[in-house]
Formats: sequence, C-alpha cells, structure tokens
Amino acid sequence: MRLASSSGRKILEITECKYYLHYMNEETDGTLARLDRMAYVLENVIPIPGTNIRFGLDAAAGFVPVVGDVIMLVPASHILHTAHRMGASRRLLIRMGLNLGIDVIVGMVPLVGDIFDMGWNANTRNVNLLRGFLETRGTYDLDLLPIAVAPEQTTS
Repeated sequence: MRLASSSGRKILEITECKYYLHYMNEETDGTLARLDRMAYVLENVIPIPGTNIRFGLDAAAGFVPVVGDVIMLVPASHILHTAHRMGASRRLLIRMGLNLGIDVIVGMVPLVGDIFDMGWNANTRNVNLLRGFLETRGTYDLDLLPIAVAPEQTTS
C-alpha cells in the first residue's frame, strides 16, 4: 500500500505484511495429540503384512453391515464436538460433518464401503482440518487495518 501527498511525493509505503496471533498452547497441543491418537486407532492401527496398507477399528467395524458404521460415529462425533468446543467456525464444522457423512454413507455399502474406509480416513482429515484452523486463526492482513499518517511536513 502506498500513500502519497497531492504533490505526488511518497509519504509512506507498506509492503504486504501479515502478523500472527497463535492460539496454539500446551492445552490445545495436548487436545490435538489426543485426537491424533484417536484418529490413528480408528484408521491406521492394524497393518496388513507385506504391504504398506493399514486400517483401523473403523474399517474393521465396517465388516458388520450398517451397525459397525453407526457405532463408529460415536468416536468420530467426539472429534467434531471437540472441534466445536475449541471454537471451530461453522464452515469448518460443516466440512467436518460432510467428511463423516461421506464416510458413513459409503461405508454402509458392503465390501466397497470397507475398502473405501481404508482410504478415506475421515477422522484424520477432520483432525488435520481442525489443526489447520487453529494454526491460522488470528491471521490478519495489515492492509485492512486503519493506519494513521503523519501530516506532510513542509520545508521553508
């Protein structure tokens, strides 16, 4: 942003700048670590020998048609509730809810849903979305802030 006097002389020039207010603290880091562990258990705890493929309790419970997917909504809903408690925006909560909805609806299809559950990882996606939100919350663009400019000095 450049401010100039009526004579065209440059008074002040500000390059694009941002400052950050970090909302991350020990309590927030601890909560995110717990959510990470929960997502890991739900989606990646069991390796398939001889491959790099892993699955968790979510995919394993999915082998029980409908009931398994509905039961796995309980821990997934806990992640969503924690995000709400931590101040997540409505837009983020809707996005997280859509991730869970896709996971449940596709997961109800026998066999195809189980394979999909191994790759979709809605809980990990949701924890990462929450982390990204918390790390960037409080970022402001200085171009939008009011700036007081000193009056032009005249030389005699």
